[in-house]
Amino acid sequence: MSAAVQVSPDGLLQVMKEGQWFPVCSHNWSPELADSACAAAYLGSVVNTSSATVVQNTFITLTQEDVEMYVVAQGAAQLRSGCPGNQAVSLTCRERECGVTLTPLPQPYVLGSRESVDGQWPWMAAILSGGNFQCGASIISPQWVMTAAHCVYNLVHTPERLTIVAGHVNLDVVTDHVTRVTEVIQHPENDYIYYADISLLRLQQPLTTTATIRPACLPTRVHQWSTNIPCYVSGWGVTDVSDMYEMSSILHHAKVKLWPQGKCKAVYPARLIPSMICAGYEHGEIDACKGDSGGPLVCQDARGAWQQVGVVSWGRGCGTKGMPGVYTRVDSFLEWISNVTAEGDISVTCDFETSAICGYVTNVNATSSFLWTRRSGGRTLPPRPVEDNTRSDDSGHYMYVHVDDDSRHEKATLYTPRLNFTSAACLTIHVFFFADTDAVLTVNAVAGQKSNQSEEVMRLEDGSADWTRVEMELPDWTVRVAFLALAQSRTQGGVGVDDVSVYAGQCADTLKVSCNFDSGSLCQYTAQAADGGVSWQIQTESLPAINNISQTNYFVEADMRGSRLGQSALLMSPPMTSSVTRCIRFRYKLSSPTAVSLSVCTLTVVNGNGFPDCSTWTRSSSENNDWSVGQAQLPPRSNYSLFFRARRGFRGGVAMVDDVTKVDRSCDS
Repeated sequence: MSAAVQVSPDGLLQVMKEGQWFPVCSHNWSPELADSACAAAYLGSVVNTSSATVVQNTFITLTQEDVEMYVVAQGAAQLRSGCPGNQAVSLTCRERECGVTLTPLPQPYVLGSRESVDGQWPWMAAILSGGNFQCGASIISPQWVMTAAHCVYNLVHTPERLTIVAGHVNLDVVTDHVTRVTEVIQHPENDYIYYADISLLRLQQPLTTTATIRPACLPTRVHQWSTNIPCYVSGWGVTDVSDMYEMSSILHHAKVKLWPQGKCKAVYPARLIPSMICAGYEHGEIDACKGDSGGPLVCQDARGAWQQVGVVSWGRGCGTKGMPGVYTRVDSFLEWISNVTAEGDISVTCDFETSAICGYVTNVNATSSFLWTRRSGGRTLPPRPVEDNTRSDDSGHYMYVHVDDDSRHEKATLYTPRLNFTSAACLTIHVFFFADTDAVLTVNAVAGQKSNQSEEVMRLEDGSADWTRVEMELPDWTVRVAFLALAQSRTQGGVGVDDVSVYAGQCADTLKVSCNFDSGSLCQYTAQAADGGVSWQIQTESLPAINNISQTNYFVEADMRGSRLGQSALLMSPPMTSSVTRCIRFRYKLSSPTAVSLSVCTLTVVNGNGFPDCSTWTRSSSENNDWSVGQAQLPPRSNYSLFFRARRGFRGGVAMVDDVTKVDRSCDS
């Protein structure tokens, strides 16, 4: 049957009626119909829809129902006399790339099959686990392949073990077109081969469409498939039932015939359900067999495109007389497939709860199993966080790298999408160092598209055995962020990242701690007198003029000369929590020794009780009684405040502090 809908060379949408092509009237035409109209014309999605004036007396009027019916070549749209303004629908559609093969249709005459050649079934892919053939699969988009759930049910939590081979029929000579799998998504209602035997695999990098690599078309709706259309099954499985352990290294294909659902139900009355479809022959002999699982059953539609009707699932024997092969019916799962493979929003801020992972990408190394993958929690092997940070249960997702024996001392990088900030920004992440791992995570600000144009902004290791929040400032030149995981020697556990967020300006804890006092205020600090002491005060000093313009420096001062021995002045920050080591840097100036001491302290609150700790850093003099640079390292701790304490010595003196900054790393980094 020839196409009943077309887009003419001059862009007019036309419908075949009574042996003639008629334009579609734009009156009451809905732009929402455009994508379906392009599909009906055997083209890709719409690029543009408009109207054009035509010299014509008879037009076609299309409704949503008409358009959808024409997709399956069953349309019955009506002719009408005239059209307001003679305005016809004009469409620009993309070229369709799915379901197209550049080789001729194979001869009518897996089991009872013929060897395939490269490009004959360009959507065909092989799944390898640890380098060994596992199952067949089909390419449904550049980033996704589809297979049977029972093929990968035990590999859901170890996707890094899987590779996909595409573009070749001979698996023994494959040298390219190999890519890693970063996620295995089972249908949520899967019950091995008994229900929803379908799974989607995300590829580490998109496949490039070529003559030998291109996706199969997916049905656009649930079909009543004709039993007379040409259908083929292909795979690398058993071709001789006398040796059920001998798989083929060469792809084979076989022509099969779809069975009416009622007829197949009579063969498998207890096991066949509506989301399954059967194909084969009454006499048997030609069939999918062991090793072909997960591969596609494709049928050619009226426009010559190959649509994937089924996924090889199960059968009774191979080529058994009267026992057809049973396939997962693809059009029963279209909504789920669409939801999983949808591109989604691109954003640095991401909780990884959608399979689109916000447009994050990983570095590509097809030879390494150490790579970032999207995981869900759970207690089953391999070791990984039981819960995510977002939902705090095993239904949530996060990005994870697992260290095994083959990935020691290797690297894996996860890149955010492009940042849309023109000034400094704050990045927060939740990190999990799981189990006994000595892996390291560095966070790098990347200046351009090349990863070597980067600067490390944080280095994390030996984290607590739970999700911990970390914040860091990004330089204003940051284009994207790279999370670089470094595997070390220990092979239990790994590193997880969840709930990444970025916002303009300094981080919350940075604002609580950092201050140069140049605004004439204490920023977010509060001045407190302890033991009857005095308070910190804003002071100024004149600096050498620059270009004849006088300069003034603001700082805080605690003048302890009028206080008694042991009395203190406290400069207290707001409460905060840090899950990583922090370095506090500042300038200070003290009177002569024994006059006054300066300490960097923390006040930790537990059950309403405060516990001060001033053992971190203390000085009783500064170099030459002038401004010096100090730094104090604070370990991770919860619900604490930072404070500077000036304490009077024997003689009484003055303590000064300026330019306080915070970085989330050790002071010697």
